Amino acid sequence: MLIRLFLGIPWLKGFPRHPLFPLTLAISEGKTFLGTYTEAASPLLIDNLNLQYSYVQDLLYKAIPPNHAITYKDIPLVIFPEILFGSSSKANHTPLVSFAS
Repeated sequence: MLIRLFLGIPWLKGFPRHPLFPLTLAISEGKTFLGTYTEAASPLLIDNLNLQYSYVQDLLYKAIPPNHAITYKDIPLVIFPEILFGSSSKANHTPLVSFAS
């Protein structure tokens, strides 16, 4: 399962538009888009990302569809030009940045 976190970054073509910000999660599994989740009143302060990790993890638990939650235990935090949260059983990759919960 892959979860992308957008902070005011333009959506990729084909993704539904969400006017709510600053925190929007786009959830997909493989090539299947599962949906989006936004809490407009809950900004993520990226200047203190390590301390915000628990908050974001709680938010991700809310965002994941219930039938996928069982596979979503420990999440690595990966930072790219877009901030990317995710765990994929199919991909064997080393995260650029990872924080233990």
